[in-house]
Amino acid sequence: MAEGATVDQLLVVIAYAADECRRKPEALQWLDTVTPFRPRNWESRLARAQAWQASAKAGPRVDLTADDLERRRAEVAAWEASQCPREAS
Repeated sequence: MAEGATVDQLLVVIAYAADECRRKPEALQWLDTVTPFRPRNWESRLARAQAWQASAKAGPRVDLTADDLERRRAEVAAWEASQCPREAS
């Protein structure tokens, strides 16, 4: 975002990358917190992601509110706690 990307642009690139990994499992090696956002790759990746979004392949857009995100975080935290109980001290 410091380079001028918007939140919506970042989200569509992330969604595109996730879809790409579902279609081509070998793409998973490039899905990290750095590679999709490198300045030298950004313009081409954003263009591909926006074309994907405009096509029917992307499916309906899902907008999550801050409350939705907080609820999901709580659900994940509860699940993690049930899977990895801490030892009593």
